[in-house]
Amino acid sequence: MWGVGIVYLLVYILGSALVTMGLSRGIQAVFEGSPVGAAVPTLLYGVGAIGLAGLLHVLAIRRQLKEGKPSVMPQMKRHLIWGCAAMWAGPLLAGWVQFELFRDPIVMFSQSTLVGGILMTFGVCSQLMVRWRMPWVGTMVTVALVGLPLGWLSSDLLIAHFNHHLTTVVVPLRKEVGGEPRSSVYERDFPDMPLLPRESFDSQLELLAALSEAKAVNFDEEVAAGRMRKLDDGSYVRVASDGEESAVEVADMKKLMEDVRETDARRVAEAHAAEMAAWEEDYRRRKQGGRLFTRAAAD
Repeated sequence: MWGVGIVYLLVYILGSALVTMGLSRGIQAVFEGSPVGAAVPTLLYGVGAIGLAGLLHVLAIRRQLKEGKPSVMPQMKRHLIWGCAAMWAGPLLAGWVQFELFRDPIVMFSQSTLVGGILMTFGVCSQLMVRWRMPWVGTMVTVALVGLPLGWLSSDLLIAHFNHHLTTVVVPLRKEVGGEPRSSVYERDFPDMPLLPRESFDSQLELLAALSEAKAVNFDEEVAAGRMRKLDDGSYVRVASDGEESAVEVADMKKLMEDVRETDARRVAEAHAAEMAAWEEDYRRRKQGGRLFTRAAAD
């Protein structure tokens, strides 16, 4: 009997962990705007495992009933249920108050939230399912489907919210290593800064492309054909068919290359400045936002 009990208890725990993992992935996918389909198999496996554990639990209790041992579940008193609710919600509210006050890092006792969520679910079930023929089965299934995910995700999602708004969260642990308390630290989700600008050659390539398509001009042939005329100062003018003359400008290639290099550098600097401005705006918005009652002064 004990062997079967250990088996279905482990399957309950496994199924509840899978449900929690699937819900966590699904919620994360929703926030990121990505498809939630990847989280569905994990969630279904968890529900299936809990169903299997419930079936094994039913078989074990039926055997117990046949042996004349009634399936009795203690009923948790209401004030204890309220205590468990406070145990679950207290760290969440304390963390939020610290967040509203712009405390960094925030200290949260997520262990209390996890245990409180499980015990609160158990207490509610003990009140609602006390008259069921197999109250333990309904309670265990509900705790696996609701209690553990509630206790875990309520804290996990709040920590993720704090991290997104550039606040570190510290969860103290009682276990000591080397004589000092050990803590679990959830670092703030610092936005990635724009990469250093890479040198651009767009304008230079455009100039080289234009030069590659240019045709060589033989000035002597043009003068002999009457399409050009050489002036006394050594410069040339074009002669149109109607006799109108226009000056022929000779490009300074050195200056032209300097100009296009400056154009490329200016474009790169302007693009990087725009990226930095967008990054600074996102940083300021996340640092100051996310709160219900307080706002930081604009810096």
